[in-house]
Amino acid sequence: VCPKISCLVARNLRFDVVFLFCSFFLQTLAVIVVILHLSTVTGFGWFFYYL
Repeated sequence: VCPKISCLVARNLRFDVVFLFCSFFLQTLAVIVVILHLSTVTGFGWFFYYL
């Protein structure tokens, strides 16, 4: 019984780690996309401003 429980806990822990890593990666990706979007928008704004 004990090894089964420890196995289950380890599996759940691994899943939690993967989930945390995935959510962190997605958050970082979203931040990068937003920053790129904002930089391109402001870049186009400056471009049109200089036109």
